[in-house]
Parts: sequence; structure tokens; C-alpha cells
Amino acid sequence: MNIKTQLFLLGFAFCFIRVSYSQQNDSLPSHRLFLIGDAGQEAAETKPYQIQLKKMLSLDGSKTILFLGDNIYPIGMPPQGARSRKLAEDILMSQINMVKATNATTYFIPGNHDWQQGGKAGGQYILNQQNFIDSIDNKSIHFLPRDGCPGPVEVKLLDEVILVIIDSQWFFQKEKSKSCSSLATSQAWQQLIEILDRNKNKQVIVAAHHPVMTGGPHGGHFTLQDHLFPLTRFNNRLILPLPILGSLYVGYRKIFGGVQDTSNPTYKMFIQDLQPLLAQFPGIIYVSGHEHTLQYLEKENVRYVVSGAGSKSSPVKKIKNGLFASSQNGFAVISFWPSNALTIEYFTGSGEVFKAP
Repeated sequence: MNIKTQLFLLGFAFCFIRVSYSQQNDSLPSHRLFLIGDAGQEAAETKPYQIQLKKMLSLDGSKTILFLGDNIYPIGMPPQGARSRKLAEDILMSQINMVKATNATTYFIPGNHDWQQGGKAGGQYILNQQNFIDSIDNKSIHFLPRDGCPGPVEVKLLDEVILVIIDSQWFFQKEKSKSCSSLATSQAWQQLIEILDRNKNKQVIVAAHHPVMTGGPHGGHFTLQDHLFPLTRFNNRLILPLPILGSLYVGYRKIFGGVQDTSNPTYKMFIQDLQPLLAQFPGIIYVSGHEHTLQYLEKENVRYVVSGAGSKSSPVKKIKNGLFASSQNGFAVISFWPSNALTIEYFTGSGEVFKAP
């Protein structure tokens, strides 16, 4: 074999090894972001999706876990000595125990229930939850934003991937925490604009508890059961036919809404402030919980992920701009690949149920 042939074969072998390594490397995401919302309901047994979640959390590769609020039902973390304190701690620890063995970086963000369901002591209840998470002394598990402030907080997942965390309930809360009581809403939005503008050439994920679009009850979408048996909305066993009362209840939620419904003026203002802001930065992803469903929507080059089915479930319909909607318990995963591509997938106890196009 002459020297030219040897060099040719050596070069071919080198290229083959390099391509094989590249293909093997591309088969594993650079990072996975797990999205679990509204997981704070006491449960007597493991839900099927949690088994699927455990399997996926054991996969190789770096990962971040994001709990999207309503971490403790019904009113967050009471003070030490309160009768319901032990139950609240157990509910939160069940979520922490689900993820702490993975060594994944984990963030808990607040929802409206964590703020004492909007109560006057909500700011203190947020501090109670923050202090409890701090007390477990696990450097991989965090509570953000801190001190009952709205954020935004910037977290680097990869060099080209930025997570921005907001406490959306702060915008709804009448009695705000003392740490941020003097902060104006416009200042919080301006800080978000500055972060998004600074990272406009990167992939940005904005995370908050409240969605801006939803095909569930918070968005004014109800079922025939809600009209006929409205009490089942509060307790599945209360199957009492009250069609007139039910229709009045549905009508009120659709037209006026409680403060946690998109029809309410406070919620409308939140959407009117946030949605046009997001649209200024095409390619951004907004992730949320609040609605006890799994949904995927797209509007004005912004992708919207709703993953609020961590412990409860609500009826849902696929609305305008929606590509997927499910009332099953589950979670979503955003995977970031070495090729700079990303995938958004939804999982329930039966496995993957939707992959965004």
C-alpha cells in the first residue's frame, strides 16, 4: 500500500469518527427544562405522570426543573404554629423529594394560592415558603423571585438560552410585600424590557404563573356540567342539579370574572401590558401554569406553554391560536439541542401526547 493510499484511508477514518461522534453528541439535548405547574394539592397516591417524570429526570444530560406556582394549596405556607403548617410543609416536601435526588437545578415560583390566595398576609406567606425552602439547605433548590418582589430575575441555562422568572401574582396583589411595596408596575415592566432587549439574540423563556391565553375556566370556557351541576366545580361529589344557578355562575365568570380570570379588569390589564411586550421579541417562549391543563398556543411569533396540571385537572378546549389542549395531569419539557434547535413536548402518564411543530 503506497503512502497516498494510506493517507487517504487515514483521512477517511478520521472523518467517519468525527461524523459518528457528532451524530452521537447531537442525540442528547444540551439542556432540558421541565415545566410542572400547580402541583400543590395534597395527594394520597402517586399520579401516573409522576412515574413518567421520574423516568425522564433520570435521563443523562443537564436539566432544570421549574415549578410554576400554586406550590401549596389552598393558601400557601402558614406561619409556624398554625394548625395547617405541617400539612403545607408536607405538600411542599413531596415536590422537593420528587426532584432532589436528580441534582437538577430547581426553581419554585409563586402562584396566587401561595400568596394566601390574594389575602392581606400574602406577602408574609411568600416569605414563609421562601424561608422553608432556604432551610432545607440544598444549593440546587431555589425560590424565585425573592422577598415577594415581582422580578424579573434572569437565569442563564446555556450561553445562548436565558430563563426570565416573574412573580405574576404581584401584579394582581392589593397588599404587596413590604420589600417591594414602593415599586411601580411600570418599573417592573421596564426591567423586563431591558432584559429582553439585552438578550434579543438569544433564546429567551419567560416564566410566570398566569397565562395570557387559555381555553380553560379561567379563560371563560366551561362545560355543560358547569351549567347543570355547578357545585361539582368545588367538590366532585356535590352532584346537585342547579341549572339556573349554574348558568349564572358561568355567565359571571365569562363576563366579569374573579380577579384570577382573564375577563377580570385586573387580569385584562396584566395581559394588555405583557402580550404586546412579548411580541416585540419574536421567538420568545412564555411558560405558565394557573389553568389546570396542558396547552400549546402560538401568536405573533411567540410560543405559549401552559403546564398547570401537576395535581389538579380542568376541562379545556383548543381555542384560537391553540394547537394542543389536554385536561390530563402531566408536564411539559423544552429541550435545547447542540444544533441550536429546540423541541417542546408534553407528557402524561401514558407518555408523550404532543410535540410542538
